[in-house]
Amino acid sequence: MNTLSEEQGVLRPVRRPSVLNALRVNQSHGREESRLYELGAVFLSQGAEKQPDERLTFGGLWSGQIGGNWVEAARPADFWDIKGLVEGLAEHLNLELNYRWAEDLPNWYEANEAALVDLKVEGQLTPFGHLGRLNKKAAKAFGLKEAAGPVYVFELDAQALIE
Repeated sequence: MNTLSEEQGVLRPVRRPSVLNALRVNQSHGREESRLYELGAVFLSQGAEKQPDERLTFGGLWSGQIGGNWVEAARPADFWDIKGLVEGLAEHLNLELNYRWAEDLPNWYEANEAALVDLKVEGQLTPFGHLGRLNKKAAKAFGLKEAAGPVYVFELDAQALIE
């Protein structure tokens, strides 16, 4: 009811828009390479008569070139880079993850470069998030520069870690 700005007048159901907006700002300032992350709450609808479910999520992106030194040539970030980043986080936190291809991935991903991520606890798999390449339609909707290369994003349920 008392929002900070018109753009912040609704509760966000996903983390993706805020990191993509940050990437757009970086690109507008000439920064073609970006690795960004954000931790915060999202709000999932429980219907018109109930309060939304507040979940803590961790999201981020990787865009631009990797490498580029006297040993190896620079190359664009790819699916395996964002997956490796999430795997490194999981290893650091001593988590076991399971990746799976699925038809019900969020529609902002390129279908052949995305995966659902499950958290494995005591032999049970719990939905944990998703990662993949942002499709061209979504990149264009956020005003991202196509020449800067593909954008890879992830969003994980940090609340599941707490629980």
